[in-house]
Amino acid sequence: MSIILGDFTEVELGQASRLQSVEKLVEINGEQGSFVMDATEKNLRALEKSGYNIFIPADLLSYVNEDSDAKVYFELECYPFYKKIKEVIENGSKANGVFRFRRMVREDNLDIMAGDLYVLSLLFGEPKVRQIKRSKRDSGTSHIILMIRFESGAMAHVEFTIANVERVEVEWSGMKRIVEFDSEELNGQLLPLQYNAEDVLYSAKKVDAVLIDKVKFYRDFIAGGTLI
Repeated sequence: MSIILGDFTEVELGQASRLQSVEKLVEINGEQGSFVMDATEKNLRALEKSGYNIFIPADLLSYVNEDSDAKVYFELECYPFYKKIKEVIENGSKANGVFRFRRMVREDNLDIMAGDLYVLSLLFGEPKVRQIKRSKRDSGTSHIILMIRFESGAMAHVEFTIANVERVEVEWSGMKRIVEFDSEELNGQLLPLQYNAEDVLYSAKKVDAVLIDKVKFYRDFIAGGTLI
């Protein structure tokens, strides 16, 4: 049995089923398949020693250690649009390409931001040159802007905006092809910031010391920066 801790508004169940509480596990004990529960620390603690296959979002990574049996998934890696753009990038040349990424979030969630950078490092390699600027947080909207050159030669402009909206914009300018995505352009259709439970199971990674240290490195990096 696989249990995904996630947000019901973001995870498309597909073949998975919704599970309201840990107590409900007693009723389905022995059933095969995948189930989705709310991504809370309480549910994580209750499931840690259950023996089930547990999949947690990056938000909960700080609550487990390298000995955990859980697997962690990163939202960006699960989004259908990202998988398509990733395929285009991998089928071309990464050197001298420019990747532009903007995520607007409702709260200053360093775990999601660090997870995004971790996912980009899997695609482009480790960041070799990096700069970060952040705006003051004395207004309703604030910005974190990163300029990164990865070891593959690709350059990235990454911007996180804390505002009362959720939106993702992506653009890849390669040698022969330009690919763009903007979730706002798809309003009224299938919610673009949803991802399928099957993609969570496929992309999730075993929690170990290397992964924890890398995500922590990106989290600390984002937390720094010069005010602009």
